[in-house]
Amino acid sequence: MTINKQFKQWIPVIVFIAIAIAFRFYRTSNENHYLLAGSDGPYLPLQVRSLFEHCKLAFPDMPLLFVLCTLVAKLFYFLHLGTVNECVLLAVRFIDTFLPPYAVIPVYLIAKVLRKEGLKIKFSYYFLVAFSIFSFTPLYIFSFQLQKNGLATILIFTFLFYVLKIITNERKSDLIKAIVVLILCAFTHFGSFGFLVFITITTFSVWLLTQRNSYENHTCRILLSLVAVLIVSFSLIAFFDFTRFLRIINVPFKLFEAPVLLFALAGQNFVLNGSNLIILIAMNLLAITGLIILVRRRKQIDTNKYIIGLSMTICTIFLSNPILGLEWASRLFMLAYIPVTILYLILYNITDSKWFKIPTLSVF
Repeated sequence: MTINKQFKQWIPVIVFIAIAIAFRFYRTSNENHYLLAGSDGPYLPLQVRSLFEHCKLAFPDMPLLFVLCTLVAKLFYFLHLGTVNECVLLAVRFIDTFLPPYAVIPVYLIAKVLRKEGLKIKFSYYFLVAFSIFSFTPLYIFSFQLQKNGLATILIFTFLFYVLKIITNERKSDLIKAIVVLILCAFTHFGSFGFLVFITITTFSVWLLTQRNSYENHTCRILLSLVAVLIVSFSLIAFFDFTRFLRIINVPFKLFEAPVLLFALAGQNFVLNGSNLIILIAMNLLAITGLIILVRRRKQIDTNKYIIGLSMTICTIFLSNPILGLEWASRLFMLAYIPVTILYLILYNITDSKWFKIPTLSVF
């Protein structure tokens, strides 16, 4: 493929990034917003100001986002763009505006890996690539608030890209890159790191079940590598924020505590309403439909793509489960768009049926 053709394929991706940046810039500069809006309020600027002035965080937390914001704030201050406070606030808005939209790049790379050899990137692929940054969660929930989640989204999709390459190519370099991305995610947001751990364990389990006759030594090496990386990552989390480390260790025991469905049936509907309910219904519809197509076409799908597709289906159904506990439900519901995006990049590659594509695209 010539450079000119490759560039043409990247044009829609560049346009998506530009539109997302413009929208986020509008949200962070709109005069109707308060100075420190969003669910986090002054927390992020406070942490950045502390790192700027004292080279340490005011409160224990994973440091990567704060370090990036501090570096940008110091650059702005060096350029005499304002006072320390002004440079800190400007840096926070700069990172929140310009970085999260780049999550579209690993999604596009995943689409290129999953497409059939020699075929062009289809409209449905570009639609899903755009969905990864224009759906409700990244566009509204991770914009001007929950900035660590927004940055971690780039790392999550990048990790999935390398997982896909590991399964299809089994290159050592891809494994190393995936490990680096996983550790960076641990440095960014412990919840997103836990999400990647869940995806990793799910994918590895599905791989074991579908490759029973060919694992042995290869499986042992992967398993030992996985255990080593998890130990290092959890140790880093414990070092920077021991309270969060204890929380993530206790997640399996509290995940289904006080299910949101029971609250809704009792008339105390704190979670299953508004956008959460719409996301929950849409994600379950897409996951169940995807599972049916995946199972029916399993003999026509490359084994590696089937493993990833089945793993993403399981993750989507789990994240959209109404029996999740009250403490974790909202956080997990808003992540369901990630595995369902990868799932449908696979499904749209194995079927051209309009009876399947049009209804599912409308649900997105």
